[in-house]
Amino acid sequence: MLARLALITVTLAACGGGAGDGEPMSGTLAIGVGGETITPAFGAAIEESLDQDPGGTRAVVVMGTAPVSCETNVTGQLSQGTYVTFRIDRATGAQTSFATVIRVVEIGAFLNGAPSPVMIDALDGRITGSVTLAATDDRLGAITAAGTFDVIRCF
Repeated sequence: MLARLALITVTLAACGGGAGDGEPMSGTLAIGVGGETITPAFGAAIEESLDQDPGGTRAVVVMGTAPVSCETNVTGQLSQGTYVTFRIDRATGAQTSFATVIRVVEIGAFLNGAPSPVMIDALDGRITGSVTLAATDDRLGAITAAGTFDVIRCF
């Protein structure tokens, strides 16, 4: 079930999810899809919507090759590119989150993920930490996202 690649038909807007120029990220994070290694350039830790997190204690970390900002809506349209997303508790320390690699192409979006260890080192003006995702897709093989990240805090 986790290893299956899903194809979701989406309508893609030319500018995507309202991310504008995007927020630059730093770190060693590398996303692997099959034999390809992808390095995200943009990232943000975005406030979880109140209907999904009524207590306001969680955030969604989004990092990708296309612009990502505090206005990015991961449940809406994303620009073509490759992303990794996961939810975090607004606390430092070790956590486990379902991390997902999303690849948006002209005909839709491919998703794959698994429960993954996440370490949050800082929650000040920027969110820093690390994530390690390892999944296997029936067609593409290894799906990974591993390394450190430093993204803007949007909550």
